[in-house]
Amino acid sequence: MLTNAFSENTVEAGKQLFAAHTCLVCYAVDGNMEMLGDNLKDVGRRLSREKILEKILEPFNRIKPSMMAIRVIKKTGRC
Repeated sequence: MLTNAFSENTVEAGKQLFAAHTCLVCYAVDGNMEMLGDNLKDVGRRLSREKILEKILEPFNRIKPSMMAIRVIKKTGRC
């Protein structure tokens, strides 16, 4: 049984949307893995509704510093 106000159908629909839009590629939901985006376990306790909506609408607006790519160019001009 769910402990929040959402029905099982709503939660299942959310899971399907999450998978269909390939959110699983960047976002972990188990609280253990570190991926490109935030770990979403207990996200409702950590973030306000406004911040959650911002992350949904602009998921690439902020990438964790530990996950940012860098490009090193040698003195020869090669990567």
